[in-house]
Amino acid sequence: MDTSDQLTIEEEKDVALESKSIKDYFSDFYKLEQIIKSSVESPYQHNYPLYKAIDILYKSGTIDYGLTQELNAIRKYRNSVVHGSNPIISKHALENLKKVKSILENYIDKPAD
Repeated sequence: MDTSDQLTIEEEKDVALESKSIKDYFSDFYKLEQIIKSSVESPYQHNYPLYKAIDILYKSGTIDYGLTQELNAIRKYRNSVVHGSNPIISKHALENLKKVKSILENYIDKPAD
């Protein structure tokens, strides 16, 4: 096997990892979006855009300013991946999404004082 074959195999591994990262990212993003929207919507309300649902959670005191900023950064990152020309998900972005999703779940599940 020559060097060009090894590079091809390595490149294929990178593509497979990128595909898995993209799939994992969008799966987790969808779950995050569902948590947010289900927290502000009822069967009688319309489907809020994500930015509006985040704003409602903040203005109602359900989430704090820091979490609001994190959620908006994730939303903007997702939009840049979807609408950009280079759909690559960084390991940091995937880890941050998982962390923020977990934090949000704790905020939403927290009983009122």
